[in-house]
Amino acid sequence: MLLDRIHLLDYMPYNIIKKPLYKLYSFMSRTLWYIYWDLFQLIMVQNKYTFGQPSIMKAIEPGQKATFKFLDQPKLVETEWGEKFSVDILLLSHPLYSITSSKGIKMSWQTNAKVLKDIIALLEQSNKEFLKDYTELEWELSVADDGSYWLNA
Repeated sequence: MLLDRIHLLDYMPYNIIKKPLYKLYSFMSRTLWYIYWDLFQLIMVQNKYTFGQPSIMKAIEPGQKATFKFLDQPKLVETEWGEKFSVDILLLSHPLYSITSSKGIKMSWQTNAKVLKDIIALLEQSNKEFLKDYTELEWELSVADDGSYWLNA
């Protein structure tokens, strides 16, 4: 029919502003879509999956202290300086890092320090109280003036 082919909006007096309004609507809807998509990613998808290797904690100097929590058990790894023990930690304070989040920073501590070898020996004994304290307590690592490491919980 002839009436099917006639678009009444094309003959209305506000036809002049119809196209600019459509462009504005189109721009606004695309902009809002990107804003909502960014918000969706921040709220709904944040930290669902995390891939990659944690950064390696920088060494502390004599007289300095770092505080952290253990996240897993130490493993022997091959580094460019030979074999070392590596353990994932949640770094809570360190003189070389500005940690703004109360959650800390996930890192890897690689060392040959005797204190970590002592920890490994205690973990291998399967002492239930120590195993619980190992993951729940905050540990403070300090370096004495002679370069020896001390670990306190």
